[in-house]
Amino acid sequence: MSRSFRVHPEVVESDLADAVSYYRDIDEALPGRLVEEYEAGLRRIAAHPTLLAEYQPGWRRVLLARFPYLLAFVVSEETIHVVGLFHTRREPAMMAGAVRDRR
Repeated sequence: MSRSFRVHPEVVESDLADAVSYYRDIDEALPGRLVEEYEAGLRRIAAHPTLLAEYQPGWRRVLLARFPYLLAFVVSEETIHVVGLFHTRREPAMMAGAVRDRR
């Protein structure tokens, strides 16, 4: 079965933009690397969404390889919905609330 793939607008407009801004202040090369890791994470999710275990009830995650971030996503029979890019030190309850609000 083929599922549609979508990314919540706040993931790019807020979550990714904030992380890029942070890393740009450290080193001009880092934002490009972060975006590469973000895109690789999206490809992993699209290729094998159900192979990634549930992190919290109702949603899954993929860790970015070289940055302390995770992509949170929800899988249904029809859709793969990426709902957040979160720093791994964020409180799980905050992440769960954002996932719930962005579904």
